[in-house]
Amino acid sequence: IWNGHGYTAYSLLDDNYVLRPHEAFFVQCPTDATSMKFKAEGRQHTYDASSDPARVKVAKFTSPNSRQVFNLTLAGTEYTDKARVVINEAAKLDYEISCDASKFMSSNALVPQIYIIENGQKMAIDERPLSDGTISIGMYIGESGDYTIGMSTAIAEDIVLKDNATGKTTNLNNETYTFTASKGTIDNRFSIQIGNTTGIEDIYVKDKTTESAIFSIDGQKLSAPKKGINIINGNKTLIK
Repeated sequence: IWNGHGYTAYSLLDDNYVLRPHEAFFVQCPTDATSMKFKAEGRQHTYDASSDPARVKVAKFTSPNSRQVFNLTLAGTEYTDKARVVINEAAKLDYEISCDASKFMSSNALVPQIYIIENGQKMAIDERPLSDGTISIGMYIGESGDYTIGMSTAIAEDIVLKDNATGKTTNLNNETYTFTASKGTIDNRFSIQIGNTTGIEDIYVKDKTTESAIFSIDGQKLSAPKKGINIINGNKTLIK
C-alpha cells in the first residue's frame, strides 16, 4: 500500500488493514490463485479493523506459538520506514510467494528505506527459519544525517543489532540505536542476531531420574520438546 511517501507491505496473516475508497494496492498472487473475490460481508464504514468474526479471517494456518513476528523501523528527522522478519521453522530461506514480500522502494529520493537481505533479494517481509540466527539488514539513506533503528514489537528472544562499522551491539528489545550515515545504499553495515542459539539435530537425553523443565519460547510448559526454540532447564535450544 502507498503510505504517502513510500510503500508498506501487509500480510493477511499478521495484519488487519482497511482499504480506503478508491485506494490502489498491489497484491502478490499465490501460484495456485486465478482470481480474487471481495465479499459483501467484508465491507465496513470505519477505518478501524472490524472485530466481527464474520468479517475477519477464520483461522491462522499455523499455530501462533510457532511463529515470531517482529518489525524493524528506520527513522530519520521526517520519515520512518519499516521491514518485518517472521521466524517460522516451517518456512524456507528461499523466497516464498505465500509469505514473503519484496521491498518496493519509494519514488521519493529523500525517504530512508530499510529492508531484509536474503539471498541477494531486498525484502519488506522475510518469513524464514531461524537457521544460524543471523539476518542481514540493508537500507537506503536519502539524506546524510542521524538515523535511528528500533523494533516496534518486542518478543521473548533477544534481537541484537550489530553495527559492523563501529562494532557496537544493541539489544533492540530494550533500546533503539542511533547512528550517522551518508546518503546512499548501505547493504553491509548492519546485521541482527536472534538469540544466542545454534541449530542442532538432536538434544541431549538426560538420565531418567532427573526431571527436565521444558518451556516454549513464550513461557508455556511442555511435556516434550517441539520444533523451534525451546527453553530446556534454563537453556535456549533449537530443535529442527
